[in-house]
Amino acid sequence: MLELKNISIQYGSKYAVKDVSIKLYSGDWLVLLGANGAGKSSIINALARAVKYTGEIKLEGKKIEQYSPREYAKRVGVLSQLHEKDPSLSVTEVVSLGRYSHSKRLFSGLSKIDTQKVQQAIAVTGLTEYAERPMHTLSGGERQRAYLAQVFAQDTEVLLLDEPVNSLDMKYTLSLLDAIDIWRKEKQGIVISALHDLSLAACFGSRALILLKGEQLYEGDIKEALYNPKIDTAYDLPVVKTMQDIYSFWDTNK
Repeated sequence: MLELKNISIQYGSKYAVKDVSIKLYSGDWLVLLGANGAGKSSIINALARAVKYTGEIKLEGKKIEQYSPREYAKRVGVLSQLHEKDPSLSVTEVVSLGRYSHSKRLFSGLSKIDTQKVQQAIAVTGLTEYAERPMHTLSGGERQRAYLAQVFAQDTEVLLLDEPVNSLDMKYTLSLLDAIDIWRKEKQGIVISALHDLSLAACFGSRALILLKGEQLYEGDIKEALYNPKIDTAYDLPVVKTMQDIYSFWDTNK
């Protein structure tokens, strides 16, 4: 179980997140919903231990600050939009970085189990034929799948996704999210993601947290959240009608 209790995050005198509480269980995919500046990335950064916060975050009943960096990396993986790793590294080398938290000693090399996990992660993300290719030779979608493979190789219990498909086309978007969904169901892991596309949120999420300027408006089932009037408040528009109007072109009855 992953629990956030009365989480608040401030940047200077301004609250980015204020008094957010939620409990997540094995197999949950929580989608953070809200307009730009709602606090979605700040919550993910708090879970990644990248920003200071007040309140409590517990994983398996233990405060996340009580985990060593290595132990926490075994349990929580982060897939972000920005990557700064050496573009000359091969796909296999990048994915192998996900096993370092499992190594007994720094620079000790990969064990047989590590190698198996890396190969499995590459295969699951459909990158076997690219395994020895340098990262800079790949498309944006292929690189993002390589970083997802790195997270899979970590063999974590929780996966944090901060707008991971923003720059991807439809094929790679669905491929990436499908791979994450298979991981979630097979491993019964917890996924927490920020997604702008509400249709994708409905397809892949199981629960939703609606935020407005850092405050929690609603938490519950994703389908109920998308039809809850509070989502109109969060986005400052009639969400259901807007989505129906946008996608009316695809109505096969016309």
